[in-house]
Amino acid sequence: MKYTYTIQMATGRRQYAFTLTELLVTLSITSILLGSSAPLFTGIIMNNRVVTISNDLLTALQVARSEAVKRNQDVTLCKSADSLSCGGNWSDGWIIFSDKDHDRRLDPVDGDTLLYTKKFDSLEYFISWNAFRSDNYIQYNAQGFIHSNNGTFKLCPPDNDVHYARAIIINRVGRARVSADSNNDGVHEDSRGRALVC
Repeated sequence: MKYTYTIQMATGRRQYAFTLTELLVTLSITSILLGSSAPLFTGIIMNNRVVTISNDLLTALQVARSEAVKRNQDVTLCKSADSLSCGGNWSDGWIIFSDKDHDRRLDPVDGDTLLYTKKFDSLEYFISWNAFRSDNYIQYNAQGFIHSNNGTFKLCPPDNDVHYARAIIINRVGRARVSADSNNDGVHEDSRGRALVC
């Protein structure tokens, strides 16, 4: 038999209330549902984070390439810890500058112009660049081609879970693309079709 309690207020209106047992059962069910959905939210957050970082890097590569063509001169994208010069780690951020004297150093005295900066204060992802010539920079010429052979940026989460790893692949003519999961196993593949490894 179920009891519902009513309380007569001084104003003459009735209020209905739950029993303590009903309240405890409701709280228990709610906490179980919230606890079981927490891993799902973590996955969504990690996926959104890697998509954002990938898009930032892809945008930087496209800006560098288009500026090189537009300015009809070399444009360099390099890792930068201070947003003023090349150096540090890719996870610190990067700068893009017109490189009039082709030396891959930002020298305003030599006519170089800083075009774009990206700085991460505390990026949890590890970003690495692997290419034939140098792991420190990417340089586009006036035709939009890169000076080195193709290369790959790899983005790895702090726990090295490959399900949240991505790659930005740059081909020999300078076009960049984000890696894909072509075999639907939950892990993106590199330019040769091999699963990414962090």
